[in-house]
Amino acid sequence: MIIKRKVKGITYIYERTIDSEGKRHEKVIGKVDKDGNEIYYDVNGISGGQGRGCRDETSSDETSSDKTSSDETSSDKTSSDKTSSDKTSLVDKMLLDINKISQKAFNTDVNIALYQDTPIKIAMERKGSVKEINTFVAINFDSNGMIEEGLSIRGTEKLTQFDRIILDAINSLLIEGHNTYITTNMIFHVITGDANRRITPNYAQEINNSLTKLLFTHIVIKANEEATMYPELKNFEYHDTVVPGKMVKAILNGTEVACIQIRDIPPLYLYASKKKQISKIDIDLIKLPFAKETKESKEHMTLLYYLLRRIVALKSISNHIKYETIYHELGHDNATKQKKLKIRKKAKEILDTWKGSLFGDIEVIDYKEEKDGAIPYEIVIKFKIHKDREED
Repeated sequence: MIIKRKVKGITYIYERTIDSEGKRHEKVIGKVDKDGNEIYYDVNGISGGQGRGCRDETSSDETSSDKTSSDETSSDKTSSDKTSSDKTSLVDKMLLDINKISQKAFNTDVNIALYQDTPIKIAMERKGSVKEINTFVAINFDSNGMIEEGLSIRGTEKLTQFDRIILDAINSLLIEGHNTYITTNMIFHVITGDANRRITPNYAQEINNSLTKLLFTHIVIKANEEATMYPELKNFEYHDTVVPGKMVKAILNGTEVACIQIRDIPPLYLYASKKKQISKIDIDLIKLPFAKETKESKEHMTLLYYLLRRIVALKSISNHIKYETIYHELGHDNATKQKKLKIRKKAKEILDTWKGSLFGDIEVIDYKEEKDGAIPYEIVIKFKIHKDREED
């Protein structure tokens, strides 16, 4: 947790953490200057605690304004909260959250049930268990808070599979790269696996739209009952935004840019890591020739990440992937024969590049397309589990 405290007329910024014994520790990581700007001494530190939101221990008239731009390419929403920063770090690993809550939270077919004030139960007991074990989850989008910050989004307020991809990129940059300041370009380079690819204005807008949703979507997770299976979840209760942070202007690599400043580990990552449901893969595995046009490229990316999540979870789910499920994931249930053919071709193109590759401890050996007569209806993945290989 990041807090501010005034000492002898100077407002200092502290990082507060809780150790394994429940003891509280604080260290000074910056200060607020006379103009209200936050000056950080070390931007690579981050709290590992179960945050409840950024806490400011100064009086309300001593805090700085947070209103910033959500798009690096625009200047109509400028920030008075400029922070000094450091160099950013690239990553060579992608972290994928494969926990059950995320599967539901970003699935537009079922996540509408989670959007309410009272948390609803999600069954977490293992197959065959006679004891019911539930985790309680609620999601709410803070549209008023977003409007107060002068921001807006296009499309649905509900979390989507594309938002999940963006969250995975943020987790990767934060945990693997130790970046607490993250730009649209950095996210784009992670989700495409290509640090040299130039982002288009349309794609920057898509990513910023997703960032706004993640910053203003609140989530409640109460996982106390799961402690019987996962002791680290004892007393686990989280109330915060999906991405705990804010939009700011910062000087990164010598240039002032609009970015997000992360103040704590995202709750879904924290929850999944305690259950060891994070898969780490080489980022080169997602470096594919995406289409240049934003809409088609976004569709290709959604397809790639759907196949990726299926592969990294092969130890616990079926290796049969129905084409109808793929069409549905891409929003093409009623697509033409030509469109479905194009999707199948792209899926096989992706899988061809993955033959012989390791996804953590899972190696993709080959795949086979099954047909009902002349009509392809599923892909069957042939894979091998390397028991002697542990994910880093």
